Amino acid sequence: MPYIFVYGTLMEGEKYYSIISPFVISTRPAYVKGRLCHLPYGYPMLFFPGDDVVRGELVQVNNERAALKSVDLLEDYYGQDNPHNLYSRRRVSVFVRKDKEKMAWVYTCPDNDIERMWSKGIYLSHGDWKYYLKTGNKETLNDKINNA
Repeated sequence: MPYIFVYGTLMEGEKYYSIISPFVISTRPAYVKGRLCHLPYGYPMLFFPGDDVVRGELVQVNNERAALKSVDLLEDYYGQDNPHNLYSRRRVSVFVRKDKEKMAWVYTCPDNDIERMWSKGIYLSHGDWKYYLKTGNKETLNDKINNA
């Protein structure tokens, strides 16, 4: 079965969950290795490479093609290496437990836009966008300043 890893507005209970919900078979907590920023537009962006644990949800979908088409529209993904992409889509290892991983699609910062997009965001060193929204975690602001 196909999987999509989500870490922001597509997670269950978030603003755009309704875009993916028609295709959802199951959802479970999971993580990837990377770096996470909260952008000033109100959503996060995942960056590779990175060694942080970035928390999200592994979504099993029943119709991969239709699910990806719907999410592609939301994420301004127009195809591999398209210069107009806001996000890239790639397959990565997603961990559901320390010893268990699945391959899943995930939307990330395009490789050619990392520096520009990273400079706009607030680094979430804890890797958890929902936690950031709940707490407005000021520690992440200090992390950004200290790592500049």
